[in-house]
Amino acid sequence: MHVKAMSLAWLAVLAGGVRAQEWTTLARSSTRDSRSDAAPAGLGPPSWIASIDESGRAITFEGQSGVVVHDGMVLALGRSGGSARLFCFEAAGGNCRWSAPVPAASFGSWTTPTVDPMNQVALVASAAFVTAVRLSDGALMWQTALQRTTAGATPVVTTDRGSADRAFVTDYDGFGGGGRMYCINVDPQGPGNPYVPGQIVWSVVIGSTSANTPAYVDGVVFVASASDHTGLGPGQIRAFDAGATSAPSPLWTFDNPAGHGYFGGVGVQDGAVYAASYAFAGGPFAANLVKVDAGTGELRWSIACNRTDTIPVRMTDGSIVVSGGIRGFGSIPSVQKFRDEGAAAVLEWDSALDSWVDLNSNSQMDPGEYVDVGGWTVQPVLSSRASGPALFVGVMPTGASTSSACVALRELDLAKHPAAAGFVRGSVMGMGSSPAMVGGVLYTIGESGLHAIGSVCYANCDQSNGAPPLTANDFQCFLNTFAAGGPYANCDGSTGTPILTANDFQCFLNKFAGGCP
Repeated sequence: MHVKAMSLAWLAVLAGGVRAQEWTTLARSSTRDSRSDAAPAGLGPPSWIASIDESGRAITFEGQSGVVVHDGMVLALGRSGGSARLFCFEAAGGNCRWSAPVPAASFGSWTTPTVDPMNQVALVASAAFVTAVRLSDGALMWQTALQRTTAGATPVVTTDRGSADRAFVTDYDGFGGGGRMYCINVDPQGPGNPYVPGQIVWSVVIGSTSANTPAYVDGVVFVASASDHTGLGPGQIRAFDAGATSAPSPLWTFDNPAGHGYFGGVGVQDGAVYAASYAFAGGPFAANLVKVDAGTGELRWSIACNRTDTIPVRMTDGSIVVSGGIRGFGSIPSVQKFRDEGAAAVLEWDSALDSWVDLNSNSQMDPGEYVDVGGWTVQPVLSSRASGPALFVGVMPTGASTSSACVALRELDLAKHPAAAGFVRGSVMGMGSSPAMVGGVLYTIGESGLHAIGSVCYANCDQSNGAPPLTANDFQCFLNTFAAGGPYANCDGSTGTPILTANDFQCFLNKFAGGCP
């Protein structure tokens, strides 16, 4: 059975209620919701740090890049042996399984890998290419050349279009108005799909572009731009039919009423598109956050916010949090929380401004006088605690570098005001860049390597976060993964042919009987 067919069968069973948690792209999923209820028990020393590749060479990770987690694997981008590479680590222990060369990112940019679970490949958009790498061994499956370099955009992949799934990604044209979004086939050629994997189905001009990461929901792909087609107008958001077989006209186009450009991705939740802009001057309210109707493109509301390239995160109560700001130039890094009141939004707090105590009475926000957290490059992650919602977000590095790794990771209590005791629930130094959270473990890049906080329990196949953690669902999950040929099912770590045998069933039974620590 082809890997696509096996994956379809596997996901069909998972849809019945046994669904493993995954973090397959920037901000977790194709909707860019950036949330997981599988947070570690608390922020503490890492359970492992990975800094060496499979050949024993030191790794320098892309500091602000996000990581992805799929089927017991953690994927991250960096360099070793003098070349840019995609690295694959075991979630349990951090051992490097393989690394694969990929084109180096352009213009000091960074990107995040995207997993295509249906075809069992990872996609990397870097330089002027989209590269597909096989998850099982890092082999190159295909590579597609674009018209321009990508410069920071992360692809989105569909998984609900049968034999015609697609990847969408943008290239870079920062100020010329000629940036494009590409629709790339990812499925095998066959009935109903005349394209080979990696073939460009169509592309459309969307205006000036820079790190504009698309989102996808229910047959529609959403993408923002830094300007209109002239390169002089406001930033825009567009919606396109993901099933089009030739370059489509947008279903709708939205112009930012504040006139600022969008230099990052969008999030789509509950029928609305959320996007925050970047302003090149002004203070912590120089840019704006918008909520746009996903069906019509009509503006629901716009509110001033800190400048950012990050994706807004919607809470379960409808509130939105934005990580934004830079050090200097009238701005300051912060996390801002907004309350959605339907026809308008209201600022509830700004983590820097509302925690500031002017200790030396100089009327300036000096380091140490406010909660230092967030920033224009720092994608936060929302989770739930018994005591209320929590936000895991990094602390930007100091100095001129914008691509170095975060210097700390903080957990914020979103139910509290920044001036209240306990607003910062926990903090750990030396890590914090755009985390991923799966199965009670948080993964993030820091200066010394890729860090994991929390412990992986192998037998918790569905990576549930409840009590008890091990249930009959884990047996079904293992059977599904074994049937799909997933690397996780190689419980005994064998390297023979076939790699999956009855020994793996016995191994899983033994680990299940041993329980979770």
